[in-house]
Parts: sequence; structure tokens; C-alpha cells
Amino acid sequence: MADKKVLAGLIGLLDPALIKLAQNLAMTVPRDSLLRSQLFEALAGAARGFIEAHAEKYPLLVSLGVEKMTDLSEFLSASLKGNSPGDFAESFVTAAAERLRKAEDPQKEAAKIKEELSLLQEIINKANPASSLFAPAIEVVNLKLEKIRDRLKKKKEA
Repeated sequence: MADKKVLAGLIGLLDPALIKLAQNLAMTVPRDSLLRSQLFEALAGAARGFIEAHAEKYPLLVSLGVEKMTDLSEFLSASLKGNSPGDFAESFVTAAAERLRKAEDPQKEAAKIKEELSLLQEIINKANPASSLFAPAIEVVNLKLEKIRDRLKKKKEA
């Protein structure tokens, strides 16, 4: 029994990697996917409970492997229902686009927004060194803002 506890503790060191994997997988799931629904979360939770209850009947390594797979499933469920970097990017772009539309000088407003985005990125990086997940989302925000700014500039020039 002591061997199982030691081995389980050592295998627990995989959790940060599993969390990162779950977060990366969650980013690939469309926001309107059934995988993000409460029904799916409930079914996955029930399946995890059933699987974990029966996993103890198997040899130690198999049992611990199954436990880690159910942990991954839990981490994925949490990541799917949480706010993703893509959600952040979409809400930021929406607000920024509205500001640019209302701005008298879209160039100046775009510069302000980019500065705010840079500060936000700095805060995120300091608060969470593993925030590299936000880097692609922030790049998307920058690209979308540039397109919106250019489109508004063309409209004003016309």
C-alpha cells in the first residue's frame, strides 16, 4: 500500500503537464461545440466516476494510468467551461472595434488600444508565467485591430 502512495505521488508530478495539455486541447474546441455543454460535462463526470471505481481492480500501473487519464478528463472539462484566451481576444476586439468606430482619430485610438493590450499582456505574464497560452490570442487581437483601423481609415478618406 505504501508503494502505491509513493508511486501515486510521483505520478502526480505529471499534473502540470496534463493541465497544460488540457488547456491546449480546449483551445481547439469551438465555442459552440457540444463538448462545452453542461450535459457533456455531466456525462463525462459520471463516466469518470465509474471508470475510477473500477480501475482499482487492475494492477497498480494500470490503475494509476487510468487515474491520470481521468485527471486529464477533469482538467479538460474545467478548461472547456473556463474563459479561454480566445474568449478574451474576442471580447477585447469587440470593445476595441467599438472604440475605434466612435473615435475621431482612429490612428490615435488604435495606438492607445495597442498600448493597453501591451500593458495587459505584461500583467498577465507577471501574474502567470505560464501565460504563453495568451500569446496567440493577443497576436490575433493585434491583427484584427490593424484590419479594423485600416478599414475605418479608408472609410474616413473616402
